Amino acid sequence: MGVNPARTQSPRPLGANIFDDNRMTNNTKENIVWKTFANKNHAKYSIIRFGNCDLIEFINETHNISIDNLTRYRTVSLSTVSESFTRAKAEFKKTREFYFKIRPLNNLDKISKLFGKSKFKLLNKNYIYITNALISSDIFISNSKIQDILDKYQNLQIELYNNINIWNEDIREGITQLSITIDEISKSEIELNDLFILIKEFISSLHKHGMIR
Repeated sequence: MGVNPARTQSPRPLGANIFDDNRMTNNTKENIVWKTFANKNHAKYSIIRFGNCDLIEFINETHNISIDNLTRYRTVSLSTVSESFTRAKAEFKKTREFYFKIRPLNNLDKISKLFGKSKFKLLNKNYIYITNALISSDIFISNSKIQDILDKYQNLQIELYNNINIWNEDIREGITQLSITIDEISKSEIELNDLFILIKEFISSLHKHGMIR
């Protein structure tokens, strides 16, 4: 996902901060875009200084909706490369145990589908849907706003977490977290707005079918 091989760092010790500590906290172009978007949506904008991440909290929305960005590091051939992401998150109380993931369709998926060995469903021409079978993909396929935004982007990752997410962040007991991630730090209000609309539409679809409260 979005690895920038040109940006290398000296290897960090195990357990070191995975977030970017080199990004400036003053008014960069990205900061201004995020601040403007937050103001237009009556949201709270802040910088999380632990990782110099932008954070937008939609204080007038239910389910603790937020959008933030972060950079993490991984080791490739004895060098450390950085990966930057923008993610929208929401939290809600569980009504039952369930799981789903939506990710881009890749070549291996196409081969599996061709030979009838796939364990996923196509959500549209670009994305596959994986679940524990408690949530039908139809509830998302029938939502035109979800489909329109999925058609617009090729690199979204959408996933539901119950205990700990891929960022190694603990999730409170009894709480489920929905996360929508896109490669790179967003530099446009349009992209931020699409993420905001998308996460609200997923929440609406899940709520409508009694999966969350």
